[in-house]
Amino acid sequence: MTELDGKNTKKKETPSDVFLTYQELSEFLKISKRHASNLVRLGKIRKFKLGNSTRFLRSEIIHDLKKGRDANIRKEVTI
Repeated sequence: MTELDGKNTKKKETPSDVFLTYQELSEFLKISKRHASNLVRLGKIRKFKLGNSTRFLRSEIIHDLKKGRDANIRKEVTI
């Protein structure tokens, strides 16, 4: 979800477009890194692999937690 800035053609990132690390994920949810890791392992939060790094899209975190993802569904997206 990017918006075009009215003054120029630069794309302006909205907060939901941000990729987070495990550390940033735990800070965003105000939980421990271990708890964040467990939520990912259980399939409650979707992860994205960027090379060797694991990232989380903020908008997907919000969507997944609101939806109450099924613990049996494990989706991983590799980019």
